[in-house]
Amino acid sequence: MDTLDWFIQWYAAQCNDDWKHEFGPSISTIDNPGWTLKVELEATDWDGRVLEYIKQNDNHPTEWWTC
Repeated sequence: MDTLDWFIQWYAAQCNDDWKHEFGPSISTIDNPGWTLKVELEATDWDGRVLEYIKQNDNHPTEWWTC
């Protein structure tokens, strides 16, 4: 299973009556160029977890990401 398939399954599992209308993921562009993915974790099985800051390929002009 690739990352997108995993995310689709995770999202579907969170979609109760309220969460899917109030929370959920959003994708938008940033100016250097690229995009950002924001996922609200409130009322999910990940609510309250802390994600450590992660950098990948920080010096590459286009193939970088952070969490």
